[in-house]
Amino acid sequence: MDLKQIAPGFKDVGYSSQRIFRQVMQAFSRPGNIYSVADDISQTPYAPGAATQILLAMLDSETSLFISKSTSKHRLDDYLRFHTACNMAQQPNDAQFSYFSISDNLPHLSEMAIGSDEYPDQGATILIEVSEFKVDAVTGVSISGPGLKEPKRIDIVGIANSFWQERQTLQKEFPKGIDLLFCCGLEFIGLPRSTQVEI
Repeated sequence: MDLKQIAPGFKDVGYSSQRIFRQVMQAFSRPGNIYSVADDISQTPYAPGAATQILLAMLDSETSLFISKSTSKHRLDDYLRFHTACNMAQQPNDAQFSYFSISDNLPHLSEMAIGSDEYPDQGATILIEVSEFKVDAVTGVSISGPGLKEPKRIDIVGIANSFWQERQTLQKEFPKGIDLLFCCGLEFIGLPRSTQVEI
């Protein structure tokens, strides 16, 4: 790891980490709402704002991360290991957090850690960087469940129906499952495992 090439992290680590952690918890308690992070880090060659900042806030020396080959080429792995001391996983099912770009061939959700009957909380959190998302959309998928007074339609541009079909299959495993964060620039949407998805 060449430390001279590692970009700065948060300007105020404690404050920014706590604020973003609260935002992520809100995103999971109110699925389908758009949340925005402040531009708290210098411009980097790594993942865009929301994804980078969420990972900086959520990772530590006791957590593991898998990132796709396309993002590791930009040294995101070195950046996050330096600032968080996280452990890098070689396979998605060994990671508590995973990061992918929509341009990647997304792995099957069955390849992710979904927890066990005894420890469902060990299911992974998956961040996917997308080019655009829309809420209260005409197209896309319908979501319902805890945190939603009525069904809401969201359109995550670039996510194929096969992905949503796999997500529907995982619903049968609840409380096991995965939590999803779709990131676009400084904005993100949460989709916890408790949310029901209809295509």
